[in-house]
Amino acid sequence: MLVEYAPDDSIYVVQNAIADYSVLQDTGCETFRASFINNSRRAFSYEWDFDNDGITDNTDKDPNAFYRAGKHYPTLIAKSPTNCYDTLRNHVELYVHTKPDANFIIFPDTTCYNFPVGVRDQSSEGADGAKIKEWFYDFGEEFKLTDTSSNSNAFYNYTTIGGNLITYTITDDNGCQDSAKKLVHIRDTLDPDNNGYSYITVINGNQLQLNWKKSQLSIFNNYHIYNDEAGLITNLYNSNDINDTSLIINNGIDVDTRRYCYTTKITDTCLRTGPVSSTHCNIYLRALDTFLGANQLRWSHYEGWPQRAGYSVYRKSPIDTGFILIATLKGNENVYIDDSLCDLNYCYYVICTHMN
Repeated sequence: MLVEYAPDDSIYVVQNAIADYSVLQDTGCETFRASFINNSRRAFSYEWDFDNDGITDNTDKDPNAFYRAGKHYPTLIAKSPTNCYDTLRNHVELYVHTKPDANFIIFPDTTCYNFPVGVRDQSSEGADGAKIKEWFYDFGEEFKLTDTSSNSNAFYNYTTIGGNLITYTITDDNGCQDSAKKLVHIRDTLDPDNNGYSYITVINGNQLQLNWKKSQLSIFNNYHIYNDEAGLITNLYNSNDINDTSLIINNGIDVDTRRYCYTTKITDTCLRTGPVSSTHCNIYLRALDTFLGANQLRWSHYEGWPQRAGYSVYRKSPIDTGFILIATLKGNENVYIDDSLCDLNYCYYVICTHMN
């Protein structure tokens, strides 16, 4: 109360401000927004202390404040135009519930088109122990009304390639909510690249060795090796070991009577199988008596490479300790006459050289 003295000793009594307020809602979840309604009378200015810590937080008439979990007791100081003031403490108790902590795991977080993605709840209750009662997943596929689930654990098949954002929202008995977001990646639908064969070679008359290039796929699943008979392919071998890049064929092989051709395919972890690779065929070599003291060598070209750099022809006689190089030819040549020979039995083999 302000008391003023006039020269004639008159006393003027100025009416004080009266602080009063209410809130739209006094209970909520963190972070709780409290909306204050100022009902003060004869007041000109206001000082709000939202946490009752002696610090003025706001001077608006009808402010909003955000509260963490716990109990809170706002204080309002209302001042009149003559600076008379009234303080209102402990008028309202605000109680803010702790919210639950939303969390979930994705398994796997990277998968294939139209393959199932699993989600599993890993949430925890708030500090006040309110039970979680509602679960909601939005799997994030646009223009779909069925990409949701109200179960705590669920599966979903994606048909949208690329990154998809899963939003998970939980609600507890206090009505408090929390959300978590995680990204799942859906691979494209392209067939896997096939590196194909490096080369195939004859080991001896009854064995062939196939050598294929190691796959560079991060989602490699299987190599498939096929025998190719004029376009009719028959599966011979499968391997899920990405480092397995060689195979010896020794069943029903007779390189002295024919040549053999092989192709490959690759399957990825999305169970997509790519096209066949280029077919590779071994060299089929024949030695013919042309005339006395000479042998004519003819062979089928090695097939599978875009270009052949050339051929090397090797020979061994009974008196030689090993094979010796007797000729080199261009990659488009496949006949060679070995002359000035003695009356002996000779063995031959031919090597095709790659351009690289």
